[in-house]
Amino acid sequence: MDPAKAADRMKPIKDLAGLEERSAARVMAEWRRLLAREEKKLSELSAYRDEYAQRFRTGAAVPGRSLYEHRAFLARLNHAIAEQARRVAEVRREYRVAVAAWERRRSRTQALGKLIEGHERAARQEEIRREQRESDEFALRLAGRGHAA
Repeated sequence: MDPAKAADRMKPIKDLAGLEERSAARVMAEWRRLLAREEKKLSELSAYRDEYAQRFRTGAAVPGRSLYEHRAFLARLNHAIAEQARRVAEVRREYRVAVAAWERRRSRTQALGKLIEGHERAARQEEIRREQRESDEFALRLAGRGHAA
């Protein structure tokens, strides 16, 4: 197989792999942004709960609230925090899947690039050998003419 032709035939495949890699990178980035948003929500909920609980402990809670109402509100906050923590874990799993998909596509693109480089290197070496052969043949012909004259 001609290495130059092999490299030329593989370039569109590498280009397609590059497109798939960039697409996977966009998906991965979107999951990363979503994960950051969900983690921020979780952090905000936790901070609000901690602040609310601290205010109640120091007696700065909203006047007229009963202990029962306070505990019920804290229970709802804790439930919301647990739900948000599950959401964060789910998004984190999806993000990891997206990272793995991008890494696979990136590896494929790099492998195709190296394969094409190898074919191109082989084609250059073959061209150098061909030129050397032609040069040697030309030198032999010239040397043969010198003896014939």
